[in-house]
Formats: sequence, structure tokens, C-alpha cells
Amino acid sequence: TAINDQILIDHREIMAYYREFKALSTAGGGGVVDLGKQQRKWAHQIIWEIARHSTGEEVVVYPRLEKEVPDGAHLADDARHSHSRVQKMLKELDGMTERVGTPEFSAVLDKIIEELKEHIRQEETVDLVKMRERFSSAELDEMGLQFQRIKMMGPTHPHPAVAPTKSGTLEALIGMAAAPLDRLRDATREFPSADEIQR
Repeated sequence: TAINDQILIDHREIMAYYREFKALSTAGGGGVVDLGKQQRKWAHQIIWEIARHSTGEEVVVYPRLEKEVPDGAHLADDARHSHSRVQKMLKELDGMTERVGTPEFSAVLDKIIEELKEHIRQEETVDLVKMRERFSSAELDEMGLQFQRIKMMGPTHPHPAVAPTKSGTLEALIGMAAAPLDRLRDATREFPSADEIQR
């Protein structure tokens, strides 16, 4: 699958997970045995997907955007700064998952989603359009394969660098080095089932 299609799918999934979380926030119990537990599963899913998606973009998309697309250096730099802001807030959220259901947790998650909405708008209306114009279908498919591999091997928790680097390399390297530990952490967390995600 082409990189641009995969990015669009990820964007839709992240927003769908957020809607699931918010639906539980307003459910008021509704027969759910442990509302907090259900919300926590969706919070874990949101963190997991954003962390994987961000690393995939840092490693696969932004270097190509920067080097091969007109005005791509500026676009990649803006995207990295947006990622840096999201990663810092996501790290805070990741440390608060036992406080799911509190106004503080919801406030941080809402801020992340607001930042992501603007990032997504920019990517979908500018960055991905320029990539489709610049790269062939075969190149977009190859980038898609690389993106899938990075998401499978990369970190599943945020690892923000102190500051975004021009190449994004520092954050990506920190994340890749931490990926095995992330997977150990994930083994102790609950996530929505495949059926819950598919509905």
C-alpha cells in the first residue's frame, strides 16, 4: 500500500480511537463493569498508534520530503516541530494512564488531539499532495513498505528528544533503541480487542 494511503488510514484510526475514548467519557457507566478500565484500554491504543505513526513519518517520510520535494525542507521542519510538541504531551499522558477519567488526563489528551488535527490537516492538504506529485506509484509503494516495517519494529511509547533536530534522527534513534522495553511495558497493559477496534 502506498505511503500516502497508509498515513491517511492511520489518521482515521487515531481519530476513531479518540472518539471511542470520548464516547466512554460521556457514557456515565451505561452497564460497563469498569468504565475506567475501558477508557484506559483506548488511551493505551491511542498512545501506541501515535508513537508508531510518528516514528514511521520521522524515519521514512520527512527525509524524502526534505530532500526531494520543492519547499520540502520547510514542510519537514514544521512537521517535526509539531511531532515534538505531540511527543512531549504524549509522554506526559503515558505517565498518567492510571488517572484516566480525571479532568487532568482528559485535558492533556484533548490538547494532543487538537495539535494532531492541525498536523493532519497540513499533511493531507499539502505534504501528501506534494508527495503524490513528486513520487511515482512504485516509489510511494516502496515508502509504504518501509513505513510498515518501521511501525512493526519501532517504539510504541513516546520518547521525545529535548528539542527537534533538523533531521529528526535523535528522536528516532532514541525511540528505536527503546522499542524492546516498550514492548515489555505493553505486555502489562490492556488494549481493545480486535473486535472492539473493527466495529
